[in-house]
Amino acid sequence: MSSGKHKIKYKEEAPYGSTNERTLFCIENHSSDYTSFYYDDGTIIFSFNDTLDDNIFEKMIEIIHKWKDNPNIEQMSQEEILKCK
Repeated sequence: MSSGKHKIKYKEEAPYGSTNERTLFCIENHSSDYTSFYYDDGTIIFSFNDTLDDNIFEKMIEIIHKWKDNPNIEQMSQEEILKCK
């Protein structure tokens, strides 16, 4: 099977109010049905199975862009908030 290998530029915050331009790499492996994202130094950011419905990437997009009046999105409990610190 084939795979897709893509990249896109993005900006990240840097010291003293400046920004750095970086490159995000994406490899779609159609043999294993996984999509992986990497920093421009080759460090993996995350990987997910892209054939599952409601996969983590779809939910990340949903929570970022469709959070208003979305019945699927709940507020975190205090205990959950403390886990993330």
